[in-house]
Amino acid sequence: MIQNSSFKDLKVAIIPHPRLGDTTIGLRLAWIFSHAGSCVCFYSNSMCSTHEYFPWLDILPNENLSLLDISPRYDLVICHVKNFPQSNELAIDCLQLDNIAYLKSKNSKDGFELGRQKTLVRGHLYPGANRIICPDSKSGLSMVQWIDQYAHEVFGLSCPDPVPVQFGVNQKSTGTKVVIFPTSAKAEKDYPLRAWMWLANRLTKDGWMVDFVCLPKEQATIQKICANFAVRSFPSIKELMDYLSDCTAVISNDSGGGHLASLMGKKTFTITRRKKNFSWRPDFNDLGYVLSPLITFRLFGCRRIWWPFIPIWRIPEKLEKPLELPSMYRQQRT
Repeated sequence: MIQNSSFKDLKVAIIPHPRLGDTTIGLRLAWIFSHAGSCVCFYSNSMCSTHEYFPWLDILPNENLSLLDISPRYDLVICHVKNFPQSNELAIDCLQLDNIAYLKSKNSKDGFELGRQKTLVRGHLYPGANRIICPDSKSGLSMVQWIDQYAHEVFGLSCPDPVPVQFGVNQKSTGTKVVIFPTSAKAEKDYPLRAWMWLANRLTKDGWMVDFVCLPKEQATIQKICANFAVRSFPSIKELMDYLSDCTAVISNDSGGGHLASLMGKKTFTITRRKKNFSWRPDFNDLGYVLSPLITFRLFGCRRIWWPFIPIWRIPEKLEKPLELPSMYRQQRT
């Protein structure tokens, strides 16, 4: 396909959903436009610290962001509806701006009618620019694939290249570190900590150095349960990326940590109650593996029981045993 040359030197702003997973998916869209020659600004508080790792992208804070203020600065603004103003007066004004395309991650009942909006870029109408990113979660496509499809169908843009990331202070990998993200945004998605502990102990016996990573507010609680392991948290995404730069694999629930690791080219294992081809699986590379329950059932009208049936033993099987641990890591760290 011949790349659409009309996007060269176009000024594009992308305002993603603030959750880490959504923001990481938004970076894929930013890269597609940048690859086409556009000048892209990415509005994200959490990613501001990582600007040096994405030299092709201008990353700006989205605090106190006003669509009315930024719309005149760009030829095209692509904005997740999470950032749409709550004030009725401001909302009406924003809907009059024809260079803004609004996106939803999935089909949700939030009262925002995407199909009614029209998007004009330098006088050219782009039908379908306002849409749900993932209109069919049963299709088997990942969110990365849905973003690629959106860019191709609406704007005629394609990019086979992975998102370039110039990251890390720990470039010399020992090949021994595995990182577990034991929590997610919703507790019902989480694999139980006692089961994570079984996996961590098993991997340690195989020679892996295992760390847990969580939010700062979760650290003390998880450290009490995972007393024999390091439990880490990071005040910025840059510091998290620095830390992940020398790991071999990341194991997580359906969480942003898995998407970030996949973006960085890492091997990922995702534990989910959904099917293996669920749309939110990490999919920035070919090193992702999804573990879903072999069976599920409901017990007396309670929530669906799924976690005991995750074939977690497959993770040690898929991970080749590491090289001998450096002497500083041979004893279990606390």
